[in-house]
Amino acid sequence: MAKLKAPRNGVRVRMYRQGHGDCFLLTMRGQDGDAFHVLIDCGFKPGSEITAKVEDVIKDIVEATGGRIDILIVTHEHQDHVNLFTAKLDDQPLFDAIDVGQLWLGWTANPKDELADKVRKGHDEAVGMLRKARKRLGAQLDKAGLSAGIDEMLALEGFGAAGKTGISKATMERSVAAAMRYLTAKVPDEKKRKYFLPHEAVDVAGVPGLRVISLGPPRSRSELNKDEPKAAGERDRVYDKGHGLSFGFSFGLGGLLPATETDSDEDAGEDYMPFAAGHSLRGKTKDSNARFFEFLYGKDDGHPLGWRRIERDWLFALDWFARKINVEVNNSSLVLALELTASRKVLLFAGDAQYGNWLSWDDRPIKLDDGSSTTVQELLGRTVLYKVGHHGSHNATLKGTVDSAYANLDWLGRDGVAKDEFVAMIPANEPWALAVKPDPWVHPLPAIRAALDEKAKGRVFQSNIDFAAMKREGGSQDAWDEFVRRSKGSSDLYFDYWVPDE
Repeated sequence: MAKLKAPRNGVRVRMYRQGHGDCFLLTMRGQDGDAFHVLIDCGFKPGSEITAKVEDVIKDIVEATGGRIDILIVTHEHQDHVNLFTAKLDDQPLFDAIDVGQLWLGWTANPKDELADKVRKGHDEAVGMLRKARKRLGAQLDKAGLSAGIDEMLALEGFGAAGKTGISKATMERSVAAAMRYLTAKVPDEKKRKYFLPHEAVDVAGVPGLRVISLGPPRSRSELNKDEPKAAGERDRVYDKGHGLSFGFSFGLGGLLPATETDSDEDAGEDYMPFAAGHSLRGKTKDSNARFFEFLYGKDDGHPLGWRRIERDWLFALDWFARKINVEVNNSSLVLALELTASRKVLLFAGDAQYGNWLSWDDRPIKLDDGSSTTVQELLGRTVLYKVGHHGSHNATLKGTVDSAYANLDWLGRDGVAKDEFVAMIPANEPWALAVKPDPWVHPLPAIRAALDEKAKGRVFQSNIDFAAMKREGGSQDAWDEFVRRSKGSSDLYFDYWVPDE
């Protein structure tokens, strides 16, 4: 490992292979000729390690950058994107060895933005209710088979048991909020923090020929909550309106959840019902009506008609609620298109953007500093590198055609040299994701992986697949050989890829 030299032009992209999560180091030539470094996210799901250890990843970042990150970009506040910022070795934060020049975030992280404040408060209230429900309904959730899924959603927020991290002699602060506080403290000067609004274009000071254009997150609560179509392949979508706090399970919890986090564990695990006790058959077994209902609906789990009862069915709304919270955070991802103005090549970093984020991109032209404008479709057509959204999951990387009214994979890499140079990067540990219980994470979705392979002619980096195992999928041998040449330096710790500005 050694300090990275600035490429003669363009961008060197280093994709770390720490596990199921994002960590990208971009290096380019600054105005003074020295290397200019940009870090986009740094996190992973504990237990999803591949070959790289956390301390080795951060040590490499320190050595490659000389301990200086010019711009640190956080796409959104989820564990697998930020938890390495607070990783520790012998109680010392590993990231302390790195200075940060600027901190870039989406508008949803802006403490002075009124809409962002409303989004945060609604999110915090929802997460608080989810945590309380998980605590007070433990036994019922276990019986309904919902505990593991809800715990996983809470883990993305930074809560829950630490689990196995596989980090030698290292400990982790898993609170997402703690990671964000840590980064804010590293960049205390508010003038050095930038909160991007949708469709904002900026020329990067200190890097000639680099323009950054934000596409998301959408400035709309409804779009932040749009997650997926009603049916596979459907494009005329009808969406739920968001997680709100008045869904079925909240009625069932009515009056049972205390207003503070200091509640007692005394009642945790009791079987709470969705209706008041007066409407329950409990304690009324001698009543003729009670016997009648027992005959129809059963008295215990062993009754052949027990499936008719709703004691636990209502709790599935809690699982849905947890997923909606997760969707809103993913859709709050800062999506950036990095344009190399000399060649007009574009690198697209989509965070974990899901449907609502993607659908919001093409709602108006993008005005540039020189007075001209462009469209999202034209911009995406020049994309030569795509950091695949949400680890290649089903609810990101939209399917469509060039004629579709919304941004989709077919819009990417269509024009000029992009047709022959398009490369995709998927930060995913597929075997680990498929082993997640109770619901496997199909990351990447086989159909999306196949579509990416077809478009990129096999030039698809995936965290758990060694570079030597990659193979050409169509296209010319010359184009593949050029791809291999630009990928020199790939290892068990990272993939390196150079995007020339020519």
